[in-house]
Amino acid sequence: MKNLIPDLTTKVPVQDFFLATILDYFEDGLLTANEATEAISSHYLGKSPLSIEQFLQIAHKHGISYFRMTEEEWQREREVARECLR
Repeated sequence: MKNLIPDLTTKVPVQDFFLATILDYFEDGLLTANEATEAISSHYLGKSPLSIEQFLQIAHKHGISYFRMTEEEWQREREVARECLR
C-alpha cells in the first residue's frame, strides 16, 4: 500500500516554513516588525541577531510592504501634510 502522507521534512526545511509563517503573521498584522525580528532572531540561536532593516528587506523580497494603507488613507495623509505646510 502506498503511503499517502508526503514526507514534508525532505521537501520543505523547517527554517523556510518558520520564516514563511512569520512573514504571513507580519503581513496579516498579527506581528509587528519588532516582534517578527525577535522571533526570527530567537529561532536562529548562535547566529547574529537580525536587525529590523534586514527583516524588512526580507519581507520586501517576498512582496510584503511595510506600509499598508488604503488609497483613502494615503489621500488623508496627503491632506494632513499639506495642511501642516500652510
